[in-house]
Amino acid sequence: MQIILAIFLIFASGNLALETTTTLKCQVCLDANDVYCLNQTSYQNCMKGKPFGDVEVCPTGTVCTNDADVCVEKPDGTTIQDVCGDASTCESCTDSNKYTCVSSTQFARCKGTTLVTSAIYSCEEDEVCYQEGLKTYETICVPSCALNYLDAKPSCTNNEFTTTTTTAAPPTTPSDDEEQEICEAAANPSTSSEGATTASTSTADSTSTSDSTSTTASTSTSTTASTSTSTTASPGNKFFYTKNTLDNTCNSYLYCQKGPNDTKWATVFLTCLAPKQYFDSKTLGCVATKPADCS
Repeated sequence: MQIILAIFLIFASGNLALETTTTLKCQVCLDANDVYCLNQTSYQNCMKGKPFGDVEVCPTGTVCTNDADVCVEKPDGTTIQDVCGDASTCESCTDSNKYTCVSSTQFARCKGTTLVTSAIYSCEEDEVCYQEGLKTYETICVPSCALNYLDAKPSCTNNEFTTTTTTAAPPTTPSDDEEQEICEAAANPSTSSEGATTASTSTADSTSTSDSTSTTASTSTSTTASTSTSTTASPGNKFFYTKNTLDNTCNSYLYCQKGPNDTKWATVFLTCLAPKQYFDSKTLGCVATKPADCS
């Protein structure tokens, strides 16, 4: 506990060389363009600091930024930022790094410029992986409260490390057909025990949800995410959040949307990241404490 407190005080002192004044946060309403980047390729508009309306998906090859055009191809990283993009220090082995972050809570050894994936190490509970901590204070895992205080974020946006040779999607990632089934069941709770979190005339307040990963275009637009428990959706709702019934870990959830003339659901598959890596259907947001019904 003393070590954690010491690290927090050092971070808070401002001696650590962080670019917190220029770093933008994923899933926060941006002052520059009143946009809430849900992940690297999806966003909502903001009003009075709250996201509202439908989830918009960026065109292929563009990412959600702080620019007035929102979706921009290859932002410069200074004036225009890829708000939810992975940090450059994630899985980055240089001659000076003995370890590198491979997920928001995991790290691995470096052998020169080569990442050693035979052993992946995990940070302690309530800690996140932050590359700058290793360089300055010889510890790569830092208390999440320290980063929250500094308005910084983990070096990696992914929850779990997966090797680049992995081609199959995680078993909890629903297929296009499964996403359709999940949304349909959530929209008609009388025919299914699986409900959905409602978003009625505006999407639920999701300011506590956290970063997600990539988006892939299909019949239903999907991004990478996980599950949550849920409540019952009103039959009149045309867009809402609901649990991914294939995932019991509560790391992700689905956004479902259907217009009056649509025959299929448009979906966005979202992921919660550390330190708030669990989706709570009661609060409609990502939380740090695992809900009781999550495995």
